[in-house]
Amino acid sequence: MNALQPLSASLPVQSVELLNSLSSALSEEPAVWLVGGTLRDLLRDQQPSDYDIAFASDKTPQIRRWARAFGGSWFWLDAARNQSRVVFRGQKIQFDFAPLRAVTIEADLCLRDFTINAMAVPLGALQLMPPALIDPTGGYDDLTQGVLRRCGVHVLAQDPLRILKGIRHQAQQGWQIESRTRAQIQQLAPLLEQVAAERIRSELGRIFSAAHLTPALFFLEETGLLTQLFGIATTSKPFALPMQPVFAARHRLERHPQLAALLNTLVEEGLSCAGLLLLAQLLKLADQKNPRATLKKLRFSARSCALVQRLNSGPLSLSAFNTASSARVLALQVEMLEPYAVEQLLAALIQQHDGHADEFFARLIVQYRQQQLKQQIEPLLSGQQIMQITGLPPGEAIGIWQKKIKLAEIAGEIADQPAAVKWLQTKFSN
Repeated sequence: MNALQPLSASLPVQSVELLNSLSSALSEEPAVWLVGGTLRDLLRDQQPSDYDIAFASDKTPQIRRWARAFGGSWFWLDAARNQSRVVFRGQKIQFDFAPLRAVTIEADLCLRDFTINAMAVPLGALQLMPPALIDPTGGYDDLTQGVLRRCGVHVLAQDPLRILKGIRHQAQQGWQIESRTRAQIQQLAPLLEQVAAERIRSELGRIFSAAHLTPALFFLEETGLLTQLFGIATTSKPFALPMQPVFAARHRLERHPQLAALLNTLVEEGLSCAGLLLLAQLLKLADQKNPRATLKKLRFSARSCALVQRLNSGPLSLSAFNTASSARVLALQVEMLEPYAVEQLLAALIQQHDGHADEFFARLIVQYRQQQLKQQIEPLLSGQQIMQITGLPPGEAIGIWQKKIKLAEIAGEIADQPAAVKWLQTKFSN
């Protein structure tokens, strides 16, 4: 952070206006503070879209009036705990409000998970230079040094999901986990059994989708969390090290704009396509016989479970795609891989240690998706034509013959509709 400018200097104008108006609406004592990940991001000159606000006494009536006045939608997150949210959908900004969990703001911050998330600044002081930072645990120094440190000896046990939150921070930012925090994570790993599988899945999705997965995976392996979470036995062979070429291939593909867009697409909350492909590769390397069951236990979506099972059922050979084939034949080859055609191609590319085929398959994937959207991969013979030629009634057999015709087209046996008619007449009469 540039100490010579206020925290609000890096924010968009609409965010500053909303924060100023909120500060005015909640101006009466006791104070209101900007806290947590929002402040952490601001101190790193990043623009948050979520703003975490803590208050010492109930401000809900004022918050609701402020939301109505500025076009926001207010609703409860947890009425029993007096936690609410205001969303400004047009601007894609949200504010989360919660009361202090202790008598003072300093005591509240000491109850949080990691020091980098345990800082606060009075809401009305965002324009001050330098900021009036409240930092009882030394979070600012840890943030500038890239160190992840627990706030106290009890905070991880109080909510064991914080174990994975710490690893997620490591994976997303590349921060180093402090030695005593690291030791306690390893000690408390069995407590994750007490955490709802849905919460674990959400963190795992973000970990495997993160930019700095390499150190996080080494940490998961060294602390026994791979065994704890996935039932992977880490005593027989290492897994983090053999994954390095796969990580390198992922970063190579992410330098290609079109492939990067596909890899960064979310397949479910918090989990990108790249993250799911890397998770599938890890389970394959670990010889997981039923990866679908492993992920289902962790409450991954049915689609994610099925896709990982498909990816682990057998490798896809990219050499089967002939660069000399027509665009239609190549599209038909891809179509035959459905469901999960694009994902299978990306998974095969991630396992390639050089990039000689990247451009060809990037174009192929883009062309295939365009043809899908335009519904251009029409069969050479419609169902009605097949019924006229064969005398078959409507039913499953028509679709089977259409697929056979596509396979014959891929094999080069037929190239157009007249040839397809002759081929079908010959094959059906036999």
